[in-house]
Amino acid sequence: MSKKKGMDIPSANTRDLCEANFPDVLNLDGEALHYLQAGWRASDEGDKDGKPRMDTTKPWQVLAWAATRYGSLYIYLGGLEINKGKPSIEWLISRRAGDSSGLGKRTRGSQSR
Repeated sequence: MSKKKGMDIPSANTRDLCEANFPDVLNLDGEALHYLQAGWRASDEGDKDGKPRMDTTKPWQVLAWAATRYGSLYIYLGGLEINKGKPSIEWLISRRAGDSSGLGKRTRGSQSR
C-alpha cells in the first residue's frame, strides 16, 4: 500500500483479472472488420506479445473495442482515478493467447488491386 493524500492505495500488482468471451455482435465480413480494427490500431490500440490490447478509462471504448476484437479476452481493472469530477476506472483489455477469432484477416476478395 502507498499513501497518497491520506488514503491507502493498493499497489499496481493487485489488479483483478477476469476472462470473458465477447460474442460477434457486429457480424461483419472480413474486410469491414479489418478497417474497423485498423482505426483502433491507428489510435488507441497497442500490442503486447503479438496480441492487441487496449487501455482506457472510457466504458464505451471497452465495449466498442471488444465488439471489433470479439472472442476470448482478458480484462484487468488497472486502477481507480479519483479527481474533482467523477471517478473513473482504468480498464486494460487484451486478446487471450491462442484465440484467433475476431482478428479481422482480409478475405480473399478484399485484396488491393
